[in-house]
Amino acid sequence: MNLLAKNILPEKFWIIEDESNTKLGTIQVSPQRVKVVLDGGNYIYADFDSALSSHDILTSTDPINEAKVNTHNVNDYPAKDQPFNEMYDAIHGLPMYTKTEKSKCFYAAGYYIIHFNFAWAPAYCPKVITLNRNEFCGPYKTEIEMKEQLRLHNGRNKD
Repeated sequence: MNLLAKNILPEKFWIIEDESNTKLGTIQVSPQRVKVVLDGGNYIYADFDSALSSHDILTSTDPINEAKVNTHNVNDYPAKDQPFNEMYDAIHGLPMYTKTEKSKCFYAAGYYIIHFNFAWAPAYCPKVITLNRNEFCGPYKTEIEMKEQLRLHNGRNKD
């Protein structure tokens, strides 16, 4: 059986799949060790290469979400729409754009988490006015980074 590790979080987290793209396990990389979870077992290795060779795992350079190719960017952050009037708010650290040439409504490129009514919620390219009116964290370049921060922030709010 050929196993393929697809990188999810750059150089930190991989999903192990077989030829039919069935998810079989994970690889988690930390500075101290590499943990492989496969076939119901947990295996610890000193480095990434030894983990791969022990289980005959190949690596893929393709991101796992190849269907979600985003062609629009503002300052290297993904944008939902074709950006016009690109600018960067240095005070708040926001890559901003409008959707049309004459629009006065600005959107923030990237992924964010926004605090609404005692809970954090995910947002992709929210309006800048929404970020100005609420506490937020971001921007993040990937959905996975945003989801990890969302998990951490919502975990803090539990009693």
